[in-house]
Amino acid sequence: MNILTTIVFPKLGSNAEAGLISVLLVWLLWEWWQVKYDQESRHLDWTIALTLIITNLVVTRTATTNYIMMLPALFLIFKTSVDQFGPKANLWIVITQLVLVIGIWGLFAFTVQGRDEQWPVYLPLPFGLLTAMIFFRPKRNGQNIIHPIGTH
Repeated sequence: MNILTTIVFPKLGSNAEAGLISVLLVWLLWEWWQVKYDQESRHLDWTIALTLIITNLVVTRTATTNYIMMLPALFLIFKTSVDQFGPKANLWIVITQLVLVIGIWGLFAFTVQGRDEQWPVYLPLPFGLLTAMIFFRPKRNGQNIIHPIGTH
């Protein structure tokens, strides 16, 4: 979030950064609360993967070396897409892998200054994964698994 509020959209400032981080953390706490009511491991797996992504988004400083911890989320997205779309998903998985390998390295190559990677390299993976996680949020019996606070 720091990159968004200090470099990409500097007029947002630190209050917007704190607000965005708060929204992400409240959402994450809400998802962990929902795990309490969901006895299937899909929601737990999804929430753990979401935690790994949000952790990378809310820290003040990050590096692409920390992105290794987001691989479980990527693998979960791949598995969920195959479960939902069958063999058709394989093509999209290969395309995604090519975009990540070629695209991220290409972005690095075009933006590198000296030996230092620049801020554009930090954005695609966590925000892409966050978007995919929203799209592939687990459902129970075709419905979102959202339980209000105070119900069993």
